[in-house]
Amino acid sequence: MNKNSLLLVILLFVTLVVNINGRCSSCKSLNEVCTPDVDFCRDNSFCVTGEDGTGECIAIPGNGGDCSKTKFCLDEYRCDDITKICVSQNYLGYGESCANNTQCSIGLTCTDGSCSSSLYPKCVMDVECRYNERCNYAGTCATPLVDGSACQYGGDCSLLSNCMNRVCVPYFSVSEGGDCYSDEICDTSQNLLCIGFICQNKNFYDKLKCNSTLDCGDVLNYRYCGCDSSVSPSIGRCHTIMDPKGLSKQDYYDYNQCLMDNKCPQVDSHIPASCSGGKCGFPFSKTYKSPCSSGSALFNKVNITFVIAILLTTAIL
Repeated sequence: MNKNSLLLVILLFVTLVVNINGRCSSCKSLNEVCTPDVDFCRDNSFCVTGEDGTGECIAIPGNGGDCSKTKFCLDEYRCDDITKICVSQNYLGYGESCANNTQCSIGLTCTDGSCSSSLYPKCVMDVECRYNERCNYAGTCATPLVDGSACQYGGDCSLLSNCMNRVCVPYFSVSEGGDCYSDEICDTSQNLLCIGFICQNKNFYDKLKCNSTLDCGDVLNYRYCGCDSSVSPSIGRCHTIMDPKGLSKQDYYDYNQCLMDNKCPQVDSHIPASCSGGKCGFPFSKTYKSPCSSGSALFNKVNITFVIAILLTTAIL
């Protein structure tokens, strides 16, 4: 995933759950009044501020829909900057056949019918590399190191590992009490999440009272302050949006093996027209539980998922 599009996705998440004005997050329904930057909306809707300054949960459009208000779309379709219509963009990776630049992931151009980079093997992100390469610490597309190898950066290691304390460490392998940068490095089968850079049982959060999401720790690991009148004088209780057991180690390994078997390169949009989305699916959304019982746009059909945490930590740590 290209760094620019990755940060936009992360920004969307942070905008929804980081409230610094002492408010907790509530669930609102489609067309209901809501508070932007605080509330969640059910049924694939999103809290948008209208011309009168009032927030309202409006439906997030799918492929072909009008995205002039939401600025983004369901299922990783892109809101075209000019037409404001949800379209298929940035779903092809390095070496894949293309007809125009908009099909290629950001950082690549459609040259002689193929998505490529004139700077290859130099790179900034994995999307600029071949399917079996990573963009390493030196900014070069290269075969990733095996687990246990010395590393400087997440991109030095395979897609199944991260660079922890300068060593390539497999995902889902760190036991309780071990160091971590993000949830997926911990042994999630044991109900562990990365809390305060230590792998700990996720139930730790159920005991925390809060007055804003900032009280709940690391926002990029998807915690939020949900309103709960029973914890007065606090206004809410901390929750984690990740279900550690939603995606097993085997699921993740099978997905990555599918990418390798089909020679699917890294892309920005995992829509069905992409190699990864069409042939391997996108299992990461199973790791999230909706803050709203009937489903929310953020965690139901909009793919802001476990892969974001993985790509973020491997890309910038």
